[in-house]
Amino acid sequence: MKEPNYTREPIALFRQVKENKKPSNLLDNLKSAYPKKLKIGAALKTGDCFFDSVAQGLNELKPGHRFTAKSLREGYADYAENKKDSRWVFDEITKNIAEGYAVPMIGSNGNVMKDNQNNIIPDNIASFDRYLKDIRSMDTEASLPIWGRSGIEGRMICDKYEVELYIYSIEEDSQKVTVTKITAHDDDLEVFIQDVNLDQLKIDNSKKTVGVVNYMQHFVPLLSGISEDIKEDQQVSSEAILGTDKGIPASNQPEQPVRQERINTRTSATVYTDKEIPTSNQSEQKVQQEIINTNISAPVLQIYTDKKIPSSHQQEQKTQQKEIQKKLINSYRKEAIYVIATVITAIAFTASAIAAIITQAIPFACLAGTALVAACVCVYQLTQSHKNINELKSELEENSTLTFLEEIGLKMHGLINKATLKI
Repeated sequence: MKEPNYTREPIALFRQVKENKKPSNLLDNLKSAYPKKLKIGAALKTGDCFFDSVAQGLNELKPGHRFTAKSLREGYADYAENKKDSRWVFDEITKNIAEGYAVPMIGSNGNVMKDNQNNIIPDNIASFDRYLKDIRSMDTEASLPIWGRSGIEGRMICDKYEVELYIYSIEEDSQKVTVTKITAHDDDLEVFIQDVNLDQLKIDNSKKTVGVVNYMQHFVPLLSGISEDIKEDQQVSSEAILGTDKGIPASNQPEQPVRQERINTRTSATVYTDKEIPTSNQSEQKVQQEIINTNISAPVLQIYTDKKIPSSHQQEQKTQQKEIQKKLINSYRKEAIYVIATVITAIAFTASAIAAIITQAIPFACLAGTALVAACVCVYQLTQSHKNINELKSELEENSTLTFLEEIGLKMHGLINKATLKI
């Protein structure tokens, strides 16, 4: 049976410029808003385009993982369910329930409750539960799919994978380029508009970012792995969209590293997958088996299991991660020492300066000068340590597990950042 294909579509602006329906400078203005190394890609049709675009961007940032539109939808549901006690998640989802998805509140008499304007009053808890169910459905799987929204699902992605999301839009009315910057903890999204404040947009290259273009409600990704803009439709396999391969369910694969076990066989063999090998004590249990008969010319068979097979590359990555974590902990310790030293020398300088002014004694003046120099040195070292921490943090993989000391260090780092901004 032939594997079904999906179609990724480019933004219509390319065709419109070619047919002289839109001015070419509109495309030039768009391209001037994002880094030159990026190219405009293509994505699924409107209902799933946001999820497909973000998935392609995440695949470039995290090549050891496989993100798909389907896996992201499932990831949103899991994230929202785990974070339902976080008010912003529950409030934003229930406040912005898509039309047709809100579950009406039923009164004690069994009637649908309405307000003074005859609008249906939604049952927020029931509506939230319906969101958890329906967000998983692709456009091809539901009559009314939930579309991706930058302020809700976009913010979820930023929080879950510690990235920043930039959405480059073209407003149909003004024909101006608008850039929306989305981070994990911003209640108010930052918006930069052409001819207003777009020149103030600064992208921090030390942070991992995902870029998406939005034109006429169709999202497409900005990618660094393609040589030129995609201007025509692209046929892609269901594996690239659903994360499935020859019948393997997508629920076993979202956002997980591709795990393979290669088995070379020359004679008949029995292969057990996803189940324990039966023993004499387990004879009553049903075990799924797949018997693979191969001959001498049989090709190498790939079998996906729930066990991650280590490789030399993975071992090197783990070793590098441990080294970076050690350096990060040492940097936190140094930063704490420099903070304490800065406070002490600042106090010493203040006390000596006051004493020198009151008594006009030279020893106090010398002591104040020495304390000032020491304080300046401590502040410089603190700045360098702070910079090293930021660099080390950017090198760490997003899914690496933090140790207890690192968690404390991260909290200290956050407090220092806040204190620095206030100063």
